[in-house]
Amino acid sequence: MKDGPKHMAQAVDKERLFELLEPAVAAMGFELVDLDAHLGRRGLLRLFIDREGGVTLDDCQRVSEQIGAFLDVEDPLPGSYVLEVSSPGFDRRLRKLGHFTRDDLSWSVRGVM
Repeated sequence: MKDGPKHMAQAVDKERLFELLEPAVAAMGFELVDLDAHLGRRGLLRLFIDREGGVTLDDCQRVSEQIGAFLDVEDPLPGSYVLEVSSPGFDRRLRKLGHFTRDDLSWSVRGVM
């Protein structure tokens, strides 16, 4: 096979995706907190969004529809994939300095100390 087995996962430039998607998500009033991307036979792009006051299921649906259309135009990923949009949840990854100083996390930090 020229390009290797079809089931083999393909590398994803996560930072490039972040740079592409972060402004689009921000324009909708949300923060793109994190993303996971796994391509291959069962491709998946999962976005984690947040905003002050939290995220609802309707928010996730709206972002999914808008970002899905945006991705169809920009086409940054090879092959097919499923797009999922979710709130980051309690066990969120803290990626930026601002994530460590947010008011909604202060109760959990006080509880640990």
